[in-house]
Amino acid sequence: MTRGRDHGKALASFEECAWFDGFLSPEYCFVATCTIKLRRTYKDRIAQAKREANKCFSGLFDDSKNSFNALCALKLILPELHEIAEFGSVVGNDKLLPMSNPL
Repeated sequence: MTRGRDHGKALASFEECAWFDGFLSPEYCFVATCTIKLRRTYKDRIAQAKREANKCFSGLFDDSKNSFNALCALKLILPELHEIAEFGSVVGNDKLLPMSNPL
């Protein structure tokens, strides 16, 4: 994820349009359906980033593995973790179950 704060603001802004669904029959509720799919996509990516970070951290303390490779991989994932934190600060970490558990 890049520009986490912008993604969070866009998602929050989109969710504010949920009132529009009140004018539609349930099978045509567009905003609610899209919001659910967007949140699921974000949660999946956040969970994947968390798994990657955990794997890197595990590699740092595993004597059988090269810690240099783990550090290089961690260096790549840290910027995304920062952006995920920015995203969570906008949309609320309580709504992002994978983020509510610390690494």
